Amino acid sequence: MFFRQYYLACLSHASYLIGDTTTGRAVVVDPQRDIDQYLADADANGLTIDLVLETHFHADFLSGHLEMAAATGATIGYGAAAAGRAEFPIQTFADGDRIELGDVVLLVRETPGHTPESISIAICPEGDTVEPGDTETRAGGMFAAIPQEVTVELPDETIADLTKRLRRAEGQVRGVQQMLAEGRDCRDTLTQLSAATKALEQVAFMLVAAGLTWCVSEPEKAAAEGYALSDVQKMFMKLA
Repeated sequence: MFFRQYYLACLSHASYLIGDTTTGRAVVVDPQRDIDQYLADADANGLTIDLVLETHFHADFLSGHLEMAAATGATIGYGAAAAGRAEFPIQTFADGDRIELGDVVLLVRETPGHTPESISIAICPEGDTVEPGDTETRAGGMFAAIPQEVTVELPDETIADLTKRLRRAEGQVRGVQQMLAEGRDCRDTLTQLSAATKALEQVAFMLVAAGLTWCVSEPEKAAAEGYALSDVQKMFMKLA
């Protein structure tokens, strides 16, 4: 299996190239507008991109789905709730749909909330499945599967971005504490608390995504550290 994350720090945007090295079929998820990097990596690894998956309609940055489709002939895919809403040809995927690249299977989960058509993608390197119950979003169970004393190698730019986000979240939490102490209007306090929660969720998502990337790219090292790919997949689904 081929798996690579592309992180654009200025937009806090992560995208992915996922391929089956036995069949050469590949999928790009949420591509950046600059598609050259995906095309270069696909070419270098003998992969053909035949599907572009968008986890939702992106209003916060310009996606490269149309450019990718034009360059490769790939189909553009969205969640089922996107049907009839796009101004270009798309294929929709419902909850539980399987995208079989070969030995590698992508499992689609409909996760509306961020947008109605939002989906999450579970990567099954050997056709393994993720049970529906694994996608529960109870905060108490969110980090239950994280192995203890695991060292994950992160790029310097990712560490810098995580540090900045954690400091921002810390300031927001302190702001909530101050507002509570001052007896401020509950609506203002809840707004501040929501911002702090979102910042922490973004940090958690980035950490799990980085862990998934490391687990796939360094499987032997990850296994030696007790890092199970199935555990990371479950955490990724819970956070998505």
